[in-house]
Amino acid sequence: MLSPAHLEMLAPTAPKFVATLGEDGWPNVVPVLSVCAGQEPSQLLFGEFMINKTRRNLEADPHLAILVITQDLRYYAVRGRLVAFQRAGPAFDLVSSQPLFRYNPYTGLRAVGIVRVEEASPVRRLSAAGVAASFLGRRLSAAGRAPSALGRPLQAPGGRGREAPAWPPPVREKFARLKALKVLAWRGEHGYPVVVPDPAMIPSAGALLVRSGRGLPSGTLAAAAVLTADPVAYQVKGRLAAGQPFARLEVTRIYSACPPLPGELIWRANGCRP
Repeated sequence: MLSPAHLEMLAPTAPKFVATLGEDGWPNVVPVLSVCAGQEPSQLLFGEFMINKTRRNLEADPHLAILVITQDLRYYAVRGRLVAFQRAGPAFDLVSSQPLFRYNPYTGLRAVGIVRVEEASPVRRLSAAGVAASFLGRRLSAAGRAPSALGRPLQAPGGRGREAPAWPPPVREKFARLKALKVLAWRGEHGYPVVVPDPAMIPSAGALLVRSGRGLPSGTLAAAAVLTADPVAYQVKGRLAAGQPFARLEVTRIYSACPPLPGELIWRANGCRP
């Protein structure tokens, strides 16, 4: 059941991220700004637009998680199941009336996803000071490893140097911003995806320094997404290497998550399987 506080945060201007699970075990997390309240208290709707991977995942596994976050860093997460995609009817009409679809001839709505909410977390707020402090701590930690996010040599185990993988500069720059919305997703123990805000994550040596915590052991498949005010969005995927005070997401793939190439693979680490 969604409370009035949950529903109030579903304003069109509030960013939302949808996390799903692929048949190959990889989580997928992308911004889906059209998420809105349905006609029932336990229902959410979203428009199918430029989310081909999300749709394929949900057709194979209906479990999903949705994170809603506001510019003042209030947030909550929802766990639920996809009921159906519909191409007509009241739900379709409701989402079609959003300005995103109504006034833009280039954003035609293909279908509407109907989600049954099974659990919603309380509304919480991140501390701006706490985020800034964590961001600074991760920058210092990254510098201590070597300024390798820029592609300079690292010292690998065994004493031999290696080059940090060179990400596309726009991706690195977006993830390096403090004033950007960033989220982390992985498969939870309960079989649902988990998605949490982590605006302090930063690039470091072909990886992202991310939060540590319960459910994040080394080797966990994870995905992270960034959304900036431009608006520009990217998604990265890889495996977590647990650590304290910060874990590392060792990135092997990077995808565009916005036009003109939504869902396109734009970078892959050498030796990474497709």
